[in-house]
Amino acid sequence: MKNHKVFRFISLILSTIVFINCMSVYTIGENLTEEAIIDSLSTGSEHGSLPAYHMYLNDTAKKDVHPLSEKILSVHDISNSNGISVDYSNEMATVLGASKTIVYEFTLNEEGYYSILVSYIPLESKFSDIFFSMNLDGDIPFDEASVLKFKRIYKDKNPIMYDSRGNAIKPEQIQAEEQCDEYIKDVEGIYSEPLSFYFTKGQHTLKFDFAKADISIKTITLKNPQPIRSYNEYFNSISNRPVIRNGNNIVIEAEEAYRKSDSILYPIYDRSDPATSKSDPRKLILNTIGGNNWRTNAQWISWQADIPENGFYKLSFRSRQNMAYGITSYRSLFIDNEQLFEEMSLIKFPYGSKWENTVFGEDEPYKIYLTQGVHEIKLQVVLGHTAKVYNILDDVIYDLNSTYRRVIMITGTNPDRYIDYKVHVSIPDLLFEFERILNILEDQKSILSNLSDVSTDNQGLIQALIVQLDSFIKRPSTIPYRLSQFTTNIASLSAWLVSIKDSPLELDTITLTPENENITFAKSNWIQNVVFKAKAIIGSFYADYQLVGDYYDEEEAITVWVGMGREQAELVKSLVDNVFVPDKHIKVNINLVQQGLIEATLAGKGPDIAIFVGASDPVNLGVRGALVDLSEFSDYHDTVSQFQSQALIPFMFENHVYALPITQVFPMMFYRTDIFDELNIKPPDTWDEFYQIASTLQRNNLNIGVGADISTFATLLFQKGGSFYNDNRTATRFEETISFDAFSQWTDFYTKYSIPLAYDLQTRFRNGEMPLAIASYSFYNQLQVVAPELNNLWKMVMVPGTVKSDGSIDHSVCGGSAMTGAILFSKTKSKEKAWEFLKWFASTDIQVQYGLGIEMMMGPSARHPTANVKALQYLPWSPEEQEILYDQWELVKENAEIPASYYINRNINNAFRLVINSNENPRHTLNQYNYEMNKEIKRKRAEFNLP
Repeated sequence: MKNHKVFRFISLILSTIVFINCMSVYTIGENLTEEAIIDSLSTGSEHGSLPAYHMYLNDTAKKDVHPLSEKILSVHDISNSNGISVDYSNEMATVLGASKTIVYEFTLNEEGYYSILVSYIPLESKFSDIFFSMNLDGDIPFDEASVLKFKRIYKDKNPIMYDSRGNAIKPEQIQAEEQCDEYIKDVEGIYSEPLSFYFTKGQHTLKFDFAKADISIKTITLKNPQPIRSYNEYFNSISNRPVIRNGNNIVIEAEEAYRKSDSILYPIYDRSDPATSKSDPRKLILNTIGGNNWRTNAQWISWQADIPENGFYKLSFRSRQNMAYGITSYRSLFIDNEQLFEEMSLIKFPYGSKWENTVFGEDEPYKIYLTQGVHEIKLQVVLGHTAKVYNILDDVIYDLNSTYRRVIMITGTNPDRYIDYKVHVSIPDLLFEFERILNILEDQKSILSNLSDVSTDNQGLIQALIVQLDSFIKRPSTIPYRLSQFTTNIASLSAWLVSIKDSPLELDTITLTPENENITFAKSNWIQNVVFKAKAIIGSFYADYQLVGDYYDEEEAITVWVGMGREQAELVKSLVDNVFVPDKHIKVNINLVQQGLIEATLAGKGPDIAIFVGASDPVNLGVRGALVDLSEFSDYHDTVSQFQSQALIPFMFENHVYALPITQVFPMMFYRTDIFDELNIKPPDTWDEFYQIASTLQRNNLNIGVGADISTFATLLFQKGGSFYNDNRTATRFEETISFDAFSQWTDFYTKYSIPLAYDLQTRFRNGEMPLAIASYSFYNQLQVVAPELNNLWKMVMVPGTVKSDGSIDHSVCGGSAMTGAILFSKTKSKEKAWEFLKWFASTDIQVQYGLGIEMMMGPSARHPTANVKALQYLPWSPEEQEILYDQWELVKENAEIPASYYINRNINNAFRLVINSNENPRHTLNQYNYEMNKEIKRKRAEFNLP
């Protein structure tokens, strides 16, 4: 009894100590000062190997000096050039191609911060932008300097033309080689001012590493931009100039742009309002510009205005921003490439569903003095007031995901409700971190609430996290059971954060109004709207929405079906009209058809050509005699040399080739470098290492993603030297030992190693639950868009390989069934003309133009997975990314297609599910289904009279 009392006394003391510790952890946030919050933010935002720019500026070792002097670097200061052509007579250094370096050596007389102004000429190129990094005295000074870019200049080749149906044809975009003078700025647009670099007094080296170039550099100037005067200062300095007594408005049609930064900034159409200039309810008239294509930081469009006489003019825009809900779009204004006063740096275009008249200066329009003659008006995308908020919340999201990962390392992703994990005790700084982030979120919400640029609905996303974090702090024992909602709130905030970087804007007209005239706005009344919509409804009964662009008589034109979306079909038509027809003099009709290809062919109503056809269709159509054997053409071998060696396998059967590959995807392995560094592990090179990594991650309640699809089984089988079919494709090879081994290894992923069968890879990779995954290489583009906070914190490498008997590692992968091709139907009247189109569309130049166009139109997540090997190097991949992609691409093996493929795939999946769900023996199950597969192969071969 005495011992029992002693035990109770000791337990009471221990409980009290634990309680005091818990309370001390809980109350740590109550005395958190504003200075502590700011300090923790500035130190917590660096989650890459290089310091963030704002940390670089806050380095107390540097003097806060911005010299007024400038230093101009010319070709004579170049000390080292890797394949650079230097023309000393014209004082120009030309950088062509990719992966080139140029180094300047110079002496600086004054220490301090300098911005860098580059005078350059963008050369005609297949590269979309000029990408480079900047190295100062042997080091990249901060993270933002590791990826920099300059824009090229594009123009409309011809005025807007019209097709035979009265619809406008998008003008071809051509590059212009004209001099540009640009300061180096951050790519994301977070900082409105040019980037500043710190130089000490004395000798320096400045190195530019060009990832993708084609640029001629004239001079590089180290200087600090002069502060821009206010509007009042500007107006007072010119107020004594002559005034226009009267005059007419100068109206500029926005679609008639003079220059632009991207080829995607071509004219678009609007049929929503009869007041839109040149509007038509039935036909597609290109009457506006911008929209969702004009949304990315640093994109710009310029127009020319012919001013009849000197004087003051007021500027207004008929604009619409109805794409980014609740967000104001911003533009910077330049007149003749100069900002005359500070207010030109930020013009607001608020969200609204209808066309609005945006007056520069709003209720008191700014007056701009323009001399007689032609002037250039330019609008450039900027992030505006939300830029700083974005920068802070970007760090917050990373910190929230990191904190979530620390919690699930203790609780797992599915915590037991009957266990008290005491995560706030196991992670002593957990509540402090929540308090720090909560204070930051409250500050940013307060900033946003003072802006009219963000809707209250969007501010609610921040409020949801504030409420939840406050609840976590007050009731820390409930944290493990509310993690699901926590990740949902983080994902919602992150998605909104991505959206505020987009700044879409559509323009109809730009109007210059003389000082003494009233600003007018084109607006329709309800009668005009009713009439306009009635005409549109009536016209819809006669319009063929499958046709894209100009239509020619079927007797003289080839018909092409495009199995993608309208944006892709319109881009193909634009390329056809601007490139193929003028060059080959072959007329082409483009139809947008996404299904029913086999049915239409059997009914005798199919096209001459179909592009973006699924991998299974060509062989199925070919064995029925519906397609032309492309190997019959004399230049077939030259044409197919553009593709990877295995790319034709799915389109070949019985020594016939029924399609040219258009897209080809394959798996890569993605991993989180920050998490791997924390756990002191490296990405696996072999499957044995893969299992070891899986064990380490799972001990920390993390997991791995491997797709439970047939391509995974095929990858394992190919690495072991196996294949689906024998050489003449008359039977499977699944009765072989290596096939059983590959099938068992595939099913073991999910039965023995507990890899999940279904998962949201995007979310789980982002929050760190799944720091290692094997997925299609297109996942790279998705991450670039949806997870900007993870920049430089993940990598893409080759898929693990199988160690062979000679010690080498086989990294072969199966490309899967996501390939698409272009097919030529046997019913076509002119096989030679149709073959010319197939060759043209699959060629390097057109694949590059199509890839760049569709990415600019739909964003990086829509990057074209071209099957043309050479074309890939001109798409916006960095040299390092291209290198690893090419290494894996060389080892891609494609699975053959046969008439019975549908049955083979179905039965492999059935066998897989039986093993996973019913714990059946893998060898016995595969063998059982293999018998049925071979029966179907024999039946299909008999159906088509094949030996």
